[in-house]
Amino acid sequence: MKNITIMIVAMACLASVVTAQDANLMNYVQIYAPGTSLALTSSAVDVSDYKGNATFAAQFGPYTQAATGTVTFVHSTTSGGTYTTITNQAGTAMVITQTGPATNDIQTLDCDLARLHVYVKAIVTQAGDTNAISAFMVAPMKSE
Repeated sequence: MKNITIMIVAMACLASVVTAQDANLMNYVQIYAPGTSLALTSSAVDVSDYKGNATFAAQFGPYTQAATGTVTFVHSTTSGGTYTTITNQAGTAMVITQTGPATNDIQTLDCDLARLHVYVKAIVTQAGDTNAISAFMVAPMKSE
């Protein structure tokens, strides 16, 4: 009997691991893969399938000396078109800045995706030192 109980518990644990998901069922979209360039613009990312109030985030690695890293989120109606800075509902420009020396940091800004054009890019600039920076979007819904 003891072995059967252990087997049932083990199978239940295995099933929960195999089917594990984000508890909030969020969608994570990489806009800029971690890179160490002084200045770079990411490729265009189509965000038209995502809906709701999304969080845009930038993750900065540690700066070992005085430095500044900036991530600006921009959007356009076409992938090769003219990009403009995204503003959120409060009219705040979607620009994230990290000044160092500093430890690892993730900074976020929220934006209603209905405000965006189809394509989004991240423009990354660094001055004084380079470190790994990445940018991504977390959206609550995706059209299927």
